[in-house]
Amino acid sequence: MRGPLTKLTDLPAADAEKLRALGADAAVKVTAPDISDDAFRAMMLEYGKQHWTGLEGFSEALANGTLKIQRASDVPELGLSHVQYDLYKDGNMVGGAFFGSGNFNKDLYLQIQAQGIRQATGSINGYDYYVTWPDATLAKAA
Repeated sequence: MRGPLTKLTDLPAADAEKLRALGADAAVKVTAPDISDDAFRAMMLEYGKQHWTGLEGFSEALANGTLKIQRASDVPELGLSHVQYDLYKDGNMVGGAFFGSGNFNKDLYLQIQAQGIRQATGSINGYDYYVTWPDATLAKAA
């Protein structure tokens, strides 16, 4: 879903700075349409099977039910969010931009990893995700 064409001066300052550096003078914020939790989970399962099957512990977690799929918004303490814009210059679309918009909590991410939990984060089709599964190779002795 695309919003209205917006002058960079009307966007959050941090976003405007990044978009200006890419040569834009206006932008349209792109947001994903609402989907059900079941549709989100199905999309993530499909993606995971294609991209994470070779990672330590993924196939086992998929088989034994320990794979945990969440929207990034369900774990706000990690600060995993993204924003996407279509970029315009002089009224013409010149490209797109996608960047993190949260305040990523790297310390918490590393604490979770040290417990032997593999974490997959990102965004697919505008839907931010946080997926975890056990991976003993990541566990660190206390």
